[in-house]
Amino acid sequence: FTFRHFGSIAGEPFVGVVGDTFDPGYGSTARMFSEAAVCLAKDPLASPGGVLTPAFAMREHFLARARAIGMTFVVERAAPA
Repeated sequence: FTFRHFGSIAGEPFVGVVGDTFDPGYGSTARMFSEAAVCLAKDPLASPGGVLTPAFAMREHFLARARAIGMTFVVERAAPA
């Protein structure tokens, strides 16, 4: 699958692209949950604690694990609308 997120930062348009070869509803979800669990158990997270999103809490540790299993994550400037 390939999923595109469109948004802006300070008025500049960006697109984020997430991809994987597995089905996003089951295969990729299971893989992401598993890698997040390993990340929480084994990686030295520098989060201050509290209520955090997984992306903020695990940051580059999760990203590296997800990329290692074949997922892709890209953020790039989008053409103005």
